[in-house]
Amino acid sequence: MDQSLQRIKQESKVECETQRELWDGNLRGTPQTLPGGTSFATPRRVKSFCPGPCTIAILTACSLFGSGKIDGAQIDDVLADMTRVSPQELELSLSKQQPQQLQLIAQRLEAASPGSGSAEKIGVFFKAWARVDATSAFAGAIHLKNASLRTKALASVTETTGAAGAKPLVASLSALPTEVLPMSQRGFLISTALVIWSEADPGAAAAYLESISPQGPDYYMAWSQIARRWALKDPPAALRWAEARGGNERGHIVLFGVISGWWEKEPGSAEAYVFARLDSFEGQRMLAALVKDMFDASPEKAVRWVTQLTNGQARQNSCMAVGVLWANNDPKAACAWALSLPADLRSRVLNAAMGAWTTNDPQSAGQWLTELEGEGRDVAVDAYCAATVMINPATAMQWADTIADAPLRQRVMNRVASLWMAQDPDAAVAWIQSGGFPASEQAALMSVRSPR
Repeated sequence: MDQSLQRIKQESKVECETQRELWDGNLRGTPQTLPGGTSFATPRRVKSFCPGPCTIAILTACSLFGSGKIDGAQIDDVLADMTRVSPQELELSLSKQQPQQLQLIAQRLEAASPGSGSAEKIGVFFKAWARVDATSAFAGAIHLKNASLRTKALASVTETTGAAGAKPLVASLSALPTEVLPMSQRGFLISTALVIWSEADPGAAAAYLESISPQGPDYYMAWSQIARRWALKDPPAALRWAEARGGNERGHIVLFGVISGWWEKEPGSAEAYVFARLDSFEGQRMLAALVKDMFDASPEKAVRWVTQLTNGQARQNSCMAVGVLWANNDPKAACAWALSLPADLRSRVLNAAMGAWTTNDPQSAGQWLTELEGEGRDVAVDAYCAATVMINPATAMQWADTIADAPLRQRVMNRVASLWMAQDPDAAVAWIQSGGFPASEQAALMSVRSPR
């Protein structure tokens, strides 16, 4: 940093000593008119603290830049420190400036070279600005010329706006022309704002979502999360809304969201609702969604719960779902649990867990098999072969040949050979012929050859 900015830091210390009492108390946004005639400024309360050197430099440099006393190159040096200060300090620094000054600073950040971390700084800057005055921060964001940085700024404002300001924010985002907010980004930002709105008024957020007839996967999150938040407040009302949506995919998303929130609020009632519908395909899907929520909240409780289900199909499907979820976090524990299950569950659950494990890390799954001993090893190898045959059939065949139980070994090898023949018959035949198998076993494997 050059000498002029060092001088700015020194001079600012004196100035800040006389203003320090103004850095406490209420910070209130200055309402401005946005697209749709709305304003969503919210008051902020910030605790007292002593500003550090970087904060002092940013505060003073912003003031001098806004008044034309220093040039862009000089403030660029100061803004390089922006990501090193706390959000609270940056918020207080920006609260001392007028919206016009903040817009000039945003333009300087936008003009910085891509390698300078401009996108990160834009995000940090607009989050701090939105905490001071969300309305003027939104107006500043839409005036950025760079499309990606403009979207970044709008996302930062959206994430920072509280539930009380989310309704006008949704209206403002919806009113933006496509050249300002492209359709590719619009759905995600509006969905995010709608979910925030639903924290305060889920019914109104749901009604607005229906009124705009949204299309595309960006809105799936909004349907699900609004339903979930509504069920956390009023399960019967949320359930009525979900059941009125019908049996299409959107209706299922809403219903699963309701089950999720309802289970958090009243687990017994939500479980009873799902259990009463287990004979239907929709009920089985609800159960899968419920198991995921339960596992995310407490894996131990989910494991106990699914193994105690009395409905056989529900028990099997739920245990398989837990096996996959658990394998994504702790595959050794998931597979060990699967091996401990009764015979009617063991193979299917182990196949599910091993499938998830080999998809994520086939090497460590194979290593686990080399260390495994006892009765469950053959079942585990069978599951591993089923998971790897489409990726690496030669490896699957090698593992299948290590199964101790002769009838099971033959079944697994036949299955692998059949699938391999369908993929690459020449490679499969060459491997079988060079594998050193007895003539009878080689003939049996060759007999499953698929027609070309």
